[in-house]
This record gives sequence, C-alpha cells and structure tokens, in this order.
Amino acid sequence: MLFRSKLHVALPLLKAMVNMQFAVPETKKVIAEPDIRNKKMIHVFEKCGFRPIKPVNLPDKTGLLMFCERERFFEKEKKDELYKETQ
Repeated sequence: MLFRSKLHVALPLLKAMVNMQFAVPETKKVIAEPDIRNKKMIHVFEKCGFRPIKPVNLPDKTGLLMFCERERFFEKEKKDELYKETQ
C-alpha cells in the first residue's frame, strides 16, 4: 500500500466540501476557524483558497478566522488545473 501524506488526503477532501457548499448559488463565502496552532491544517486551507482574517477566541481554542470567497476558490481551481496540464 502506498503512503499518502495527510495533505494529499486533506486537500482533496476540503476542496470537495467547499465545492459542495458553492453548489448552492447563493453561497458567496465559506468560513472556517482552524486551531491557530495547527499550521499544517492552515496550510491546507490556504492551498484551497482560504485567506486568513484574524485570530478569534473560542471557548475551546484560539481559532484563525479564514474566508474562502466563491471567485477566489474557482479561480484557484482553474490555475491548479492549468498547472496539472503542463506537468
């Protein structure tokens, strides 16, 4: 069995979930708040098109408020596809 890093599993899963949210035409933005200490997950969110906004204090953690706007998500998807085609 081939080893796959968590990034290789997490990123496609996150992209699929965000894509599903944007399947609703009224959805303009998806919001997330990963634990601010979880640098790997924050990296995955950024690779998906999320941008950091600000730290937020929550009852169980300090999260990093992140937004992913519809236009940014689909523009990033287009760029990723073009990159794959050149490889």
